[in-house]
Amino acid sequence: MKTEARLLSFLCIVVIAGLIALYIVAVSVETVNTPLSELDPSLAGSKISTQGLLLAVSSSGQGGWLTLGSPSTSNTLEIHVKWIENGNDFVPGSRWAVEGELLSEKGRYMMFLPDTSFLTLLESPGETVIPLDTLCKAPRFYEGMSISVEGDVTSIYKYTNHSMAHIEKNIDGDFFSLRCIRFGTEEIIGGKDVTLHGVFQYDPTRASYRLIII
Repeated sequence: MKTEARLLSFLCIVVIAGLIALYIVAVSVETVNTPLSELDPSLAGSKISTQGLLLAVSSSGQGGWLTLGSPSTSNTLEIHVKWIENGNDFVPGSRWAVEGELLSEKGRYMMFLPDTSFLTLLESPGETVIPLDTLCKAPRFYEGMSISVEGDVTSIYKYTNHSMAHIEKNIDGDFFSLRCIRFGTEEIIGGKDVTLHGVFQYDPTRASYRLIII
């Protein structure tokens, strides 16, 4: 009987130790929610989740590279996806969440994913209106993105194959204006508090920017 009791006690200890080990392993691989602004080389090797605006897309075989960023930080996350089923889902200006192991090399932050199941679309391009002051203060960040802006549409000019206007807004006493162009015969309609959707273009050599309405 004593032998059986000792064996039972030993088995209980082994089971408890195993459960503790499993808990430690589970905690050690727990996904950490980390904003792009808080990415740091010390997190390399950790499993994290983060989100950001899609800045750029490039194809590579059956997969490609995606770059996420945020206007509030200079940190970007480069994501290599081995298999992308539908590349049309990835449009600059859309907001995505991603989960995976963070890698860091020479100031770059990267993830390598087998497919797009680790990515979640949070917002399609243009779902969130970008304030004109934010856009005008950080034009380089939004260059090439599909965005929406809101303001008063004025100064409309009509030409043979396009029309042009300005969308303007007074924000906290500061005046902001953005030139808008629509190609084709469809005209830009003026008015107050109008929302326009298009692709933002920025030319740093001329310090000029415009919205190509789509």
